[in-house]
Amino acid sequence: MPFGMFVGVSNHFESVIFAGVFLTNEKEENFRWAFKQFVAMMGGKPPVTILTDQARAIGNAVMAELPNATHRWCKWHVLKRAHELLGVVYRNHKTFADDFHKLVNHMLTIQEFEDAWNFVTYTKLIDDRESCDAEAERKNKQKILKVHFGYPMEKHASVIYTPKVYNLFKKELIKSTSYLVLPSHEEHTFVVKHVQAESRELWSKVIYKIKVDESIGYYTCECGLDEHFGVLCSHVLAIFVNRGVCKIPDCHIMKRWTKQARSSTFSNKLEKYIGDTNEESRSFRHQLLYFAAINIVNEAEIDPDAFAIAKSNFTRCKKELQEHRLSKTTTCQVGYGSMPEDEVSTHSGVQLEGNEVSESCVQIVDTTKNITIPVSSILAPAIMKRNGRPSNKRYMSSMEANIKKKKRGKKPDPKSKQAGGVMGVVQSRFCSKCRSPTHTIKDCPQLYLP
Repeated sequence: MPFGMFVGVSNHFESVIFAGVFLTNEKEENFRWAFKQFVAMMGGKPPVTILTDQARAIGNAVMAELPNATHRWCKWHVLKRAHELLGVVYRNHKTFADDFHKLVNHMLTIQEFEDAWNFVTYTKLIDDRESCDAEAERKNKQKILKVHFGYPMEKHASVIYTPKVYNLFKKELIKSTSYLVLPSHEEHTFVVKHVQAESRELWSKVIYKIKVDESIGYYTCECGLDEHFGVLCSHVLAIFVNRGVCKIPDCHIMKRWTKQARSSTFSNKLEKYIGDTNEESRSFRHQLLYFAAINIVNEAEIDPDAFAIAKSNFTRCKKELQEHRLSKTTTCQVGYGSMPEDEVSTHSGVQLEGNEVSESCVQIVDTTKNITIPVSSILAPAIMKRNGRPSNKRYMSSMEANIKKKKRGKKPDPKSKQAGGVMGVVQSRFCSKCRSPTHTIKDCPQLYLP
């Protein structure tokens, strides 16, 4: 039987149990009966605010029996459900939980939440895709692909294609071993047939025609895989092996699948777009700098001299950026003394009383904004009481906590398990009835004496 509880909060912010109820099921009419009986127990006074889970039956019952009460969903249940649905996001993005809880706790209107949510999700998506793409680009430059058959054409593909595209090419090359090249009576036409054509399904196509434009070396197959995806099909590769083709023709190499896909510079359209676009957007500035840096890296990796030029300029640029950031940062000084009353103000811009600054005291002085804050006015943050049962553990310093943590990780000394520890006195065991050290009360012979 489902069991429900009516729980409130006292003036001490402690949980108070008002009532409990057993229900035969979780239907709307049972919840309506429970709310009606609860109001009767409370002397006919309905609750002003009620928090429940997201069950539709409870919501309908609240609207029917407590029409004047403010009904809200319990945040704990909402976040629990969100964690169940977004578990993969929580696990893969360590900062998502903090960002999401900040949205839930600090956004006051629906529009604020929607705008913040769109910004967080878009930023996470961009960062995730850029990190994956950068990792693939790094592996593309470092990984050496291994060929399967050792054909010159296969070695050429391993040099020009990225690892994932080469794997697709290799699958088609492996499938090409299942096709035989047959003679054709048509000019500039080849025919390939599957070696197990008789045992394949009746609806399966086993014979393909490939036409060749000898002037440019372009092969057109009936399957249309090259036109559709940009990777040569197994039928054309079977002809390449048969004809002894050593390199993939340039007309069949799609640049977007090659390792040099990012070798091109900015287009004129992008430069014009940059001039007409508001560059206050952080994501736009990020993308602009990202592609500019990629182009510099591609140009600088050609030879050692180009690398040295790029490295020196990177160092100079980093130094200038650090100086710029320091100039934007508030500089503060700590010292003794006092300042004139008309020059002293708090960080919020409110002027302090004269008797507060007339005395010589330690002060924090912001030289850029001419702001002085007495150190004595800075108070420690208030200790907030945590929800739930208070802990009976005392607060330990960081040094003591580290010492206990190290001791917990070590294997226990067999001597320390003995009574009294390593250096302590070994305590003797004795019978609590006859005080004999040779046995305990369980084995005491006096227990059985008449």
